Amino acid sequence: MPLPRFEYLAPDTLEQACQLLKDKGPEARVMAGGTDLLIKLKRRATRATTVIGLKNIPGLDVIRVERNNGLTIGATALLGDVASHQQVKKYFPAVAYAASVTANVQIRNMGTVVGNLCNAAPSADNAPVLLVMDAEVII
Repeated sequence: MPLPRFEYLAPDTLEQACQLLKDKGPEARVMAGGTDLLIKLKRRATRATTVIGLKNIPGLDVIRVERNNGLTIGATALLGDVASHQQVKKYFPAVAYAASVTANVQIRNMGTVVGNLCNAAPSADNAPVLLVMDAEVII
């Protein structure tokens, strides 16, 4: 079954993305990796008249470990990048491990931690470790 038709927009700033989401209405969807969204669209499990890609927005791919602020994982940070990030592996090994065992290598090289959380699938391997660590998630 082919993907349904939709308008694809790729803003360059977070402000543009938010405005597009507001302007395009309730059938607009955001996409970082797209591994869950595109399957849902193809299976007609969700509808989208517009897909707003986030990959062009600088800084959303951040993976940062800071002494006072802990771990920050941006909306477009790939599962594979979180899994292999040296500071994450050192200071948050459970987070790195969860990312490393999510799905398969192809998904980890395209999918995001945030997308895994947003999808809320029973196989959301990243949610349990964050719950156990009493993480604060801002999406």
